[in-house]
Amino acid sequence: NGSRIGFVNGLSRLLWRRLHPDRFTVLTTCKVDGTLITVEHTCSGKDDSNDYEQAVLIRREINRNMLRFQAKGLGMVVCAVFANITWIWALTMVNASSTPEWLVE
Repeated sequence: NGSRIGFVNGLSRLLWRRLHPDRFTVLTTCKVDGTLITVEHTCSGKDDSNDYEQAVLIRREINRNMLRFQAKGLGMVVCAVFANITWIWALTMVNASSTPEWLVE
């Protein structure tokens, strides 16, 4: 049962482009006046970034996180398939060894 859940979750992560509504929510921090605090602000101390730089930064972070998200999904699918193969093999071995000889003939 756990492998089934892992398989479905993994497929959802791999096929997310077909499942998402074309919108992303971004969590960020801002100052009291409403200006965004970005990575550039905290690293260089400058406060002159524009919307284009912010969009590039957000796009880069989304791409990086999506790669991680999909890689984890691929790992989940592989683990689920391996768990099912192991389970089916074990059932086959137990079934073959528990069959009485008089039934095999």
